[in-house]
Amino acid sequence: MNWIEHIVEPTKLFLTWQSPDVNNRLRRVVAHLLKDGENNASLVYLTDTEDFKKAKEAGFTGFPAFGLERNKHDNALDIFLKRLPPKSRGDYDKYLEAIRIKPKTTISDFTLLGYSGVKLPDDDFVLLHPFDNAKGEFELLVEVCGFRHIDNVSDIRALLKEGQVVSLQKDTKNPVDSTAIKIIFNGIKLGYINRALLPVFNKWFDNNSIKKTVIERINGTATTPKLYLFVRMKV
Repeated sequence: MNWIEHIVEPTKLFLTWQSPDVNNRLRRVVAHLLKDGENNASLVYLTDTEDFKKAKEAGFTGFPAFGLERNKHDNALDIFLKRLPPKSRGDYDKYLEAIRIKPKTTISDFTLLGYSGVKLPDDDFVLLHPFDNAKGEFELLVEVCGFRHIDNVSDIRALLKEGQVVSLQKDTKNPVDSTAIKIIFNGIKLGYINRALLPVFNKWFDNNSIKKTVIERINGTATTPKLYLFVRMKV
């Protein structure tokens, strides 16, 4: 098991939304959660972006408690913190370990939202740390997008083990997004980097900042397998 040793404190987080429609599952960035002092944050809907407009067309009606009648909602942090397990819970250390943060690590609530994603089983929202202000050495845990949709996924999953090195390759001929980055293991495409992180990953790729990428966790069910990578960086 690898550990995140260098915590990157973000100034904003991406709020992403995915349509429940199985034929339209592209995850889109619909808002920014902006840090506002030490203990607060504001939610700002990105109403002028293509992602937001496409999300509305696909049925996005806003984040619960923060309607679309206005673009900015102050005092938003507490609502998102309710998606975290209480620190008093007996298995809280296990929760941190699952996202590769050592128990007792000093980390702000806002930052923990970004590292954990705080996805709930009954909705389609995920918070995402953009890492756009990261400097020096740091590490991140990222989910491989599209893994469950690859051909022969059950057979390929059986070949994968934690610690195996994978490579990242630009997929400039991708028909959906020419900036896509694919994950390759022994010539097999496992999936893609989250599209919301493509701008920063492409910059890291061009600057040779990605030092090592390994398979960190394989879980989920037979029908919805999930694959996570541990990425070591030096920017």
